[in-house]
Amino acid sequence: MLLKLKKIAFPRGKETILCILIGPLSALLVHIFFYVKGYSLYYVLKACTFDVAIENPLLTLLIIPIGLLVSLSIVLAFAHEKSTGCGTHFVLKMYHLKGGIASIRDTILRVISAAITMSTGGSAGLEGPSLSLGSGVASWIGSRFTISPSSLKLLFLSGAAAGLTAIFKAPLTGTLFALEIPYKRDLEGDVLIPASLASLTSYITIVYLEKPEMLFPLIAGEFHMLTFKEVIYSILLGIVIAGASIVFIRLFKLMEHVTRVKIKDVRKRLALAIIGGLLLALIGLINLRLTGRMDVLGISYDIIE
Repeated sequence: MLLKLKKIAFPRGKETILCILIGPLSALLVHIFFYVKGYSLYYVLKACTFDVAIENPLLTLLIIPIGLLVSLSIVLAFAHEKSTGCGTHFVLKMYHLKGGIASIRDTILRVISAAITMSTGGSAGLEGPSLSLGSGVASWIGSRFTISPSSLKLLFLSGAAAGLTAIFKAPLTGTLFALEIPYKRDLEGDVLIPASLASLTSYITIVYLEKPEMLFPLIAGEFHMLTFKEVIYSILLGIVIAGASIVFIRLFKLMEHVTRVKIKDVRKRLALAIIGGLLLALIGLINLRLTGRMDVLGISYDIIE
């Protein structure tokens, strides 16, 4: 089925100003939580836990389970919205089921929880909490003004786009994310202008605060035309990666169903966090034994780069 882009609606004055404000605010908060090396929540916790464990790898058997246990406990004990997991799921749930209304308390708790997970060696990334942070802040700001429910939802998506832009330093990526994430077979055309404004102002802010370098910078080299063999290899690589992605998604959904849908008891969920942490630590130790590095733990952006 071909994707049909809805008629693009231009935001009114109030919504335009809010989108322009949301971008810099989202970028500033992402900067405070994750970018300020040595001082941000993520880096302070990492220095006290995972960096210490690297020197004595057996400590990962203690640090990772405790990190996941504390992270889950914070959400279950203090958040209104008890769901855990990927930030993208949070954005989709708040957008479709809550009308783009996200508690600022839940937003901050989710970001703190994510920082604890990653800084103690949990295999996760900065994109999810940045999405939650941007969308949550946008929802909080939008709820302080008299705007329509549909405008609030668009503002919510624009905040998510600004948060993603702040991490990847790629405003087009944030805008396209806001366009395509709400639906499987359609695009949210009305969000194009608001998300572009929020993403652009977020990018300008984060570049001012940080280096203009992207999260995964391209290495400049001599340009050459692809050979026929390289084209064939690229196509085969795409097929292999697509297959691996399908396997990962299905395995992820299976594990999620077993651990989060089937099991509702809080104590059992906390026990699963400990078991999951131990399994993750064991995988890290196996990786260390085979390669001499613990690449599979933490955010691992240096490995991707």
